[in-house]
Amino acid sequence: MPAVTLIASFPDFKRAIAQQKLTVVDWYAVWCGPCKAIAPRYDALAAKYPAAAFYKINVDDLPDVARQCSVSSMPTFHLYKASKLLATVVGANPSELERKIQQHIAPAAFEGTGRVLGSAPKSPTSPGSPTSPVASSPTSPAAPTMVQAATAAAPPATPAGSGTSQTTLVWIAFLFLVVYWWMGQKNRVGSLDEYAGL
Repeated sequence: MPAVTLIASFPDFKRAIAQQKLTVVDWYAVWCGPCKAIAPRYDALAAKYPAAAFYKINVDDLPDVARQCSVSSMPTFHLYKASKLLATVVGANPSELERKIQQHIAPAAFEGTGRVLGSAPKSPTSPGSPTSPVASSPTSPAAPTMVQAATAAAPPATPAGSGTSQTTLVWIAFLFLVVYWWMGQKNRVGSLDEYAGL
């Protein structure tokens, strides 16, 4: 497969941008001077980043597709992944284009569905399997899960109706300090007024 592929139809365009890997599309025109100037750099980027797919579309050959994609000046570069437009670079700016390619070619650090801390894995596993949340060895007892450790270390909850909670006591102490400070400010202002002879 060549480093840069020319797209000649709308179905080809849809197939190209539907790929799961990064797809870079160069919207160009034969008569466009900046398009001709950046073409060798675009080919070099295609060779430098083989993990991405590089395409070119002549806007004069596919004007309806260009209009549908809001291409109004050439060259315009669109970066897609799974039919989603990730970035646009307008103009012959190879350093910005390469920066956008580098930004989007690397997979996200936390791609996937994930799970809530302490929840069971989505696929059934046995307690001793390496993918189990609690891996145990035959010579040692199973280590507690994060949830079990957190609940064991937590202080016991105060039963309802057994008195004032700790949070309420903290707020009462805070309000007492605010009132005490305010009274001190009031007394200080009063004493300054007396000192000034007012």
